[in-house]
Amino acid sequence: KQIIDMKALMGDKSDNIPGIPKVGEKTAISLLELYDSLDNIYNNIDTIDVSDYLLERLKNNKEKRYNK
Repeated sequence: KQIIDMKALMGDKSDNIPGIPKVGEKTAISLLELYDSLDNIYNNIDTIDVSDYLLERLKNNKEKRYNK
């Protein structure tokens, strides 16, 4: 399950998953180690301890991650 969340965060060109701009493997792994899933990241978005730059990217790209 975390592989899917990791691809949603960092993107995957082979599967046409856009990801969040400027989020790479290290950042995605760090977020998933702390919050376990993409859902938990967004459930805690108001208290998440990340840089303002990353927080803005997460918030601005939320809709892309939940386009079901």
